[in-house]
Amino acid sequence: AAIDTVDDLKDTLKELVQDGLRGSWRQRVAINDVVVKLEELNPTQAPAVSGDLNGEWEFKYIAGLPPGPVPSPTREVALLMYAGGYSPGKFALEVARRLPSELVDVQPDVTLSVRPDQPRGTVTSRVRALGQTQEVKLRTSLEAETDVRLREVYMDAEALGRDITLPGPLRYERNLYITYLDGDLLISRDESGAPDILMRRFNEPEAPPPPPPAPAAEAVETVAPVVVEEGEAS
Repeated sequence: AAIDTVDDLKDTLKELVQDGLRGSWRQRVAINDVVVKLEELNPTQAPAVSGDLNGEWEFKYIAGLPPGPVPSPTREVALLMYAGGYSPGKFALEVARRLPSELVDVQPDVTLSVRPDQPRGTVTSRVRALGQTQEVKLRTSLEAETDVRLREVYMDAEALGRDITLPGPLRYERNLYITYLDGDLLISRDESGAPDILMRRFNEPEAPPPPPPAPAAEAVETVAPVVVEEGEAS
């Protein structure tokens, strides 16, 4: 059998996650198969302390946990309280999706910005409420505890133009394992083992400025020739 290369696996993964953050059951199985193979080929020896972690990332797939037999926000609340691997980001996404779409609609554009200084992480999602689009931001601290494990603490949020600081006792903490990292792909797992897939967002090159308008041609005054009829000449 042919050996899958990293590039081949990444191309397959891009095709599998292009339909949205949560795929179908069959897609999740196929995604997990590819993720496991990529993790075995991780080119970064110490991803949690690597400078490649910094930058702008776009969530392409959020595994989360499969919904229960009855779609209800109550289940997500219980998971948030009792299951350490269930992140507030997934919780918010699931609860918002269960609200009437005419009230709140979570857009599929969810990004993660990682910078060198604390709070290092900023998760940004667009939410449309009552016909208006607002950005919701969640800022987190990220501390490397080993070469592959990060300690993530949710610090504060920004929603509807307001900063919301989370009191110490309410700050959610979790372990985050970076299982694959290269220049354009990031795969992480939480304590439940569910993988998140992020791809680097590169800044689009700025369009070159339009050329300056050509200088207007100077108008040349034309003088009509004077016709002298015979008999007028002296």
